[in-house]
Amino acid sequence: MRLGNRDGRPLSRWYFGVLAVVMLVSCYVASTPLWSGDFMLFVLPIWMTLGVYWLARVIEVRRRVGWAAVRRRWVRWAVPPLVFLGMVAVLILDGPRWVRFTLSEPSLRAYAESFTESDDAERTEECHWLGLYRSCWADRVDGGVLIGIRDLDGLVDAGLVASAGKGFAWLPAGRPPADRTLDDRYRRYAGDWWIWHGWDRL
Repeated sequence: MRLGNRDGRPLSRWYFGVLAVVMLVSCYVASTPLWSGDFMLFVLPIWMTLGVYWLARVIEVRRRVGWAAVRRRWVRWAVPPLVFLGMVAVLILDGPRWVRFTLSEPSLRAYAESFTESDDAERTEECHWLGLYRSCWADRVDGGVLIGIRDLDGLVDAGLVASAGKGFAWLPAGRPPADRTLDDRYRRYAGDWWIWHGWDRL
């Protein structure tokens, strides 16, 4: 099967389109409170396929018309590996989650404070947007509020992504709740905000 023209034309537009979509989806998944391992297992084979295709195209062009054709358009050939390496660096630095959380933090804080101040706010289960995060429940805990985050609804409903309870905990006391269970996991994230993971509540 031929992978391209004999003139050494670089990768086609569809390839760059798929590359952009997979990169955006990967960053979106990484912006949630907890990465979904199931979803990453879905995305990883796509990244590998894109990498193998890129390598096969380089070899094909080199075999047909020589390295001169690759060097002549080296910028376009270099884009896929640079995009991948840049995405890996951004994920290691927690960039997607930091950006999304930073933009959403004022809404999350305002909601947590109003939820705490309300006398009858024992638990709420209605979906709404808090900044860039979709929350479908909130609950009081010792020393603060748990805010459940619901992302990737279609994949959750189809059973492709684990729907374990996850979200942010606003804990001004600076410590995990004393009434937490053995299944609750808290990790300090920024200021009085913690990342929480527990039983499925979504």
